[in-house]
Amino acid sequence: MDRLTARLRAAMWNGIAGALPRVAVLLAGFYVAQRFGADAFARYSLALSTLAVAGNLPGATMTTVASKFVPEFSGGDAARHGRGFAAIALFAALLAGAVGTVLYVAAAPLARLFAVAPPVDGLIRAAALPAVATVAAGGLAGLLVGSARFGTAAVAYMAGFALFAVAIVPLSDQFGIAGVLLALGLLYAGAALVSLGVSAPRLVADAAAPRLRERSRALAGFFAPTLIAAGLVAPVVWGVNALVSGGPEPLANLARFNAAYSWFAVASFVPAVLAQVEFVRMSQAKARGDTALLAREMRRFVLQNALVMLPIALAGAALAWLLVGVYRLEGPAAERTLILMLAAAFVASLGNPAGLFLAVIDRIWLASGLNVGWGIITLALAWWLRDGGAQSVALAFLLGYAAHCIVATLIAQRLLAREPGS
Repeated sequence: MDRLTARLRAAMWNGIAGALPRVAVLLAGFYVAQRFGADAFARYSLALSTLAVAGNLPGATMTTVASKFVPEFSGGDAARHGRGFAAIALFAALLAGAVGTVLYVAAAPLARLFAVAPPVDGLIRAAALPAVATVAAGGLAGLLVGSARFGTAAVAYMAGFALFAVAIVPLSDQFGIAGVLLALGLLYAGAALVSLGVSAPRLVADAAAPRLRERSRALAGFFAPTLIAAGLVAPVVWGVNALVSGGPEPLANLARFNAAYSWFAVASFVPAVLAQVEFVRMSQAKARGDTALLAREMRRFVLQNALVMLPIALAGAALAWLLVGVYRLEGPAAERTLILMLAAAFVASLGNPAGLFLAVIDRIWLASGLNVGWGIITLALAWWLRDGGAQSVALAFLLGYAAHCIVATLIAQRLLAREPGS
């Protein structure tokens, strides 16, 4: 019972740490739309999607990398020794610096890919600093997660969220919508600083480790496939924004799509949290060699996601007018875009268990390949349907997730059938 309570407590703190940045992004979008208008929200969304690719994607991947290698480098005793802390922190710092520099220097050519006037190069430059903070926070908070200090990691993000809440209004008064991006950067900077303060003694103690270079190579080798396996949504959303910006009524359609995607991200967070628990159950079944139980766990996960996500999708569809209204949008086009994105979130949740199964049985590159296929299909459909505006590219998301769900499930079922005892 004590072990179960500890797991639930860890899941709760981990959920809080993951939810706070998402809540901040959602609130920031509401704030921009309400204060500056729908067109300003559309322009802000272009910079935010760029930040998601350059900052959130590598930052989240760094958390996963740290979660894996802190216990491995320390032989399971990371809380006491902290071995690997220096290598992971150094890797995160170098990555953060590189990301921020590239984003700042490439702001003008990146802005030209978005066919809006005036160009958004200034906003993209403003996103460079939050990108640095996001990647750094991913690595430093990951040190805490890898040490099973989930509560401390959650506190770090609470501190960052407090900074964001205090700073968003004065920064937007001073810098406009660029100030909102800087406020989001303060969230991650605060989390990074708190995490650094907690881990600093172990960083110093580990800095002279002779295996620093070897560890860095191991980190880089795991970072690349993890980035592909877990993070293709952000680049696809960025690509769709580029396509929509070159289509009819770019600002209006960008606002509709990004408002709908914001709610898609909220809905998708629910199965992501559930997956943390299911991953443990499926891993336990694999460790026992119980193929029948593994198959049952996967089917239960599909059913669980369906039972949880269907009411969310239906409720969102019924309240579509209200949900798009907080972004100062109205009309059938905005509502249909949201409904299609919520349907995409539902279908994606049904395909998640198959992808999780592939990870459990050590088919990570196969899972990565399926995700790449999803990205290619979705972008190809979005390009083909781009003249139809936001609702058409939302349909591309739905069709892309449907193809991924079907193919991944069929592959998982075939692999299960080959296992002895199935």
